[in-house]
Amino acid sequence: HQDASKKSPSPIKPTHATSFTAHERMSLMETLHFDFPADIPALRRARVGVVSSGDLEVLLFPDTGNASAQALVRVRTSVDGFAELWQAALYRFFDRHPVAGRYELNDFGATPGVVALRLLQAIEASCS
Repeated sequence: HQDASKKSPSPIKPTHATSFTAHERMSLMETLHFDFPADIPALRRARVGVVSSGDLEVLLFPDTGNASAQALVRVRTSVDGFAELWQAALYRFFDRHPVAGRYELNDFGATPGVVALRLLQAIEASCS
């Protein structure tokens, strides 16, 4: 027997739909910047991976104006709060593979293993 005075809660309905402009959507992503010592120059542009669930796109550009021989890395990620993990994963990678250039990483929840794989694919495409 069910008490008629106890009603199940009604589902919450949004009062309005939210839509974002392209610029607003971009600002919802966290952007991180890192630089690492690197003495092997990237020879050509490379693009590997895709921006999709659990994956990562890496764009690598030779940086001819980079006289200090560094890997300059910009990470744009949909998952915020992981700057220390990114720094550790990138440090480990560039300690083993010191390829100089500008790197743009567009992340959609990639694991550290996927990050290392995509970076390695990018430098192989750029330096071979």
